[in-house]
Amino acid sequence: MTIEGLDASYRIRRRWDFGLTAKDIAHYTRISTHSKTWKLLLPSFLHTSLSDGRQTLHKKSLDSALQGLRGIAAVIVFHRHLLMSFSEFPDYGYGLDKTAELHLPNHWIHQLPFLRVLYSGGAMVPMFFIISGYTQSLKPLQQMQREQWDSVHKTLSSASFRRGFRLFLPTFAAAMLIAFSVWLGLYDWGSSFRNTWFDENPSKLPREQTLLEQVWVVCQSFKGLLDVWNWDEYFPDFNPQMWTIAVEYRCSLAVQFALLVLSMIRPVLRELILTSIIWYCHVHGRWDIVCFLAGLLLANINLTLRSRVKNGNLGSEYPAERERQDESKGKTVLRSLTFLVGLYFMGYPKKDGIFTPGYQRMGSYVPDGWVDHRFWSTWGTFLVVGSVTNSPVLANFFEYSLFQYLGKISYAMYLTHGPVLHITSHVLVPMMWRVTGRENNFCVVLGFEMATFFVTIPVLLWTADLFWRFVDVPCANFAFWLKTKALVA
Repeated sequence: MTIEGLDASYRIRRRWDFGLTAKDIAHYTRISTHSKTWKLLLPSFLHTSLSDGRQTLHKKSLDSALQGLRGIAAVIVFHRHLLMSFSEFPDYGYGLDKTAELHLPNHWIHQLPFLRVLYSGGAMVPMFFIISGYTQSLKPLQQMQREQWDSVHKTLSSASFRRGFRLFLPTFAAAMLIAFSVWLGLYDWGSSFRNTWFDENPSKLPREQTLLEQVWVVCQSFKGLLDVWNWDEYFPDFNPQMWTIAVEYRCSLAVQFALLVLSMIRPVLRELILTSIIWYCHVHGRWDIVCFLAGLLLANINLTLRSRVKNGNLGSEYPAERERQDESKGKTVLRSLTFLVGLYFMGYPKKDGIFTPGYQRMGSYVPDGWVDHRFWSTWGTFLVVGSVTNSPVLANFFEYSLFQYLGKISYAMYLTHGPVLHITSHVLVPMMWRVTGRENNFCVVLGFEMATFFVTIPVLLWTADLFWRFVDVPCANFAFWLKTKALVA
């Protein structure tokens, strides 16, 4: 791939320039604007500044707000795993009495409802699943509304064929990077702090004598992710956070199958049948399928509503400027309240929610077959995604270019944040605590934030950006190329 091709593919909005010209950046970074190697290693949002100044404006689409929402969710997941390396408090809500794990009362202001959503992270898995179900369903549903039946079946065939490659190829690449890092000893950097700062070994993956043995151990663990017949949650030793990949694949196939079944159903019956299927999965506690099909349902409802507003014109721009201007204050308030209720549900604590003030009564409404925090986070996410996709005011916020960029690298961030934490945060945070001390809360927070914001976050964004450009995007292109060679049309 040429440098020009990278510039064309990864340019984003001008506000990333921060007022710097190409000469300014070249001067401060002491590199030549003609240095192709350095340019490839720079984060993608700097490519525009180092180019001739041309740019491609972000084009809003039916799911652009959800891309921003997904980017924020990926950052929150990273935040949760970062905090859980040092404390159990993200799992508890405000006002809970002393717990065995914490040995102190939970009266931190950030544990309050709404605020705890920004770091607790438990609700972000349903968020990923509902958004995935929504985005996968959008194109086939549009074709159904246009009665393009041949196109529907081609789209479903193509998506089903590419899905496994799209998910597992980047995951395998990340697994190999982890194997190489463990073999080099990079995961052992935090071993000296193991008894002081951690309750358990930061890595479950043992270091082998040779690289070949290390790769073999990782491949054995990776094999469990490919077991699509096992519906139990599987946590691979090399990176337990990747347990969602297998769930994502199984549920994606369920969405494709549901779309195939519903494709020839009359529109008036489609939502009724789909709702019945969701209810059936809900009764049996299949929260993962519920999330994906709920995304499908939201996509179908939103397309139906917009087709009525636009008299059947399903253009690519979302929302239309006329729709943005005509939204009444009453609708804005209603959708904003729905958004806030959803956030409140998403803040249901993972542990001891039935004893947490503000959530005590909610625990008694959880049906059989559901874990309490999973139930409320699932339906809270449903309300949040539904309100964002129907409110131009909320959508505007998530269409901001920073969130769009995070959405683009969200999958890469999800796959790489584990090793970044092991190599940087698990070492730097305890080192900073040796400097700031841990005599009081201020010293603890200061050392944590200095290591996080000055080192861990920049390294994560840079790593995810590189992984997105050199692994994730090529894997997607390879899957598309393979589809063109394998399918008959």
